[in-house]
Amino acid sequence: MISTSVVIPTYNCESYLRQTLESVFNQTVSPNEIIVSDDCSRDNTCDLVASLATDSPIPIRLVKGTENSGGSSRPLNLGIEVAQGDYILPLDHDDLMNKERIELQVGALETCPQCILAIGRFSVIGHQPNDVSELWPVSQFGEFSHVFDETKVFSVLGSEIAFPPLLRRNYAASTSNFCFSKARWRELGGFNEKVFTCPDLDFMLRATLKGPIAVVHRQLFQYRISQSSLLRKDVTGSLLEATMVRLRAASAEPALAGDEIEALRYSAMMLGTAVLRKGDFSGFHAMVETMVKHGGASTLGQTVRNKARRFKASNSEPSDDSK
Repeated sequence: MISTSVVIPTYNCESYLRQTLESVFNQTVSPNEIIVSDDCSRDNTCDLVASLATDSPIPIRLVKGTENSGGSSRPLNLGIEVAQGDYILPLDHDDLMNKERIELQVGALETCPQCILAIGRFSVIGHQPNDVSELWPVSQFGEFSHVFDETKVFSVLGSEIAFPPLLRRNYAASTSNFCFSKARWRELGGFNEKVFTCPDLDFMLRATLKGPIAVVHRQLFQYRISQSSLLRKDVTGSLLEATMVRLRAASAEPALAGDEIEALRYSAMMLGTAVLRKGDFSGFHAMVETMVKHGGASTLGQTVRNKARRFKASNSEPSDDSK
């Protein structure tokens, strides 16, 4: 008998959590359990979960961290660690599951067990289905239209197809789009707790390097854009972290990354300089360490030399002819 666990990392989300849980209750195939993993909320989130668990049609367990981690990776890992399901379906605390999500994603992985994870289409809350213009100027899976057979429930993408586009854009969008076995989660080493704003991208990159993924040709969840999210609180810092995550992944598989590696090095340098101007010395230091470790020392050195020449030129004394 296949068992599934929905894992919801949460922090201060009592205003949305009831609706999120109700979307899990409405699945065509119910999960065996719901794990709510709280990252030390300061509102009434834990009381709300306890109240809802009393009359829930699905067992709800509350897991509490010992201190706020500052991101979703730690509560995700805590929740998955105690989960008893064979398959794990993460769900952000303010997103909504579409009714067939569990049925379709677990079905894809059962049909194609070599796949590391399953993802699918999604909609943005308040927008029409397939309208992802709030996130990207292109369609969600535009890069793969030539390999998709949408007469089938899902398509399988190998590493050589699924990995390169992630170096430019995270077409999965969120951990709410993931379904994977607990065994695969262990193989991948879980979610990286040193990545705060884009753990979904980091996990997705590692998954696509590990093996093929399944893409379900159906709307699986509804994504809520929150202006208070970590991603949007510091856009430049978030872009820098995502660039460093991509650079590390690209350096692990340069044959698949191709020319994107050098583009990522340049972007990391520019974004590192931008966060330094804002006084983020730790972000700049992390960028330098990543560049040196992953072959970007020459790019770093050339950029520093160019800036030094421009600084020297702008501060030099004018010649006699110009006086």
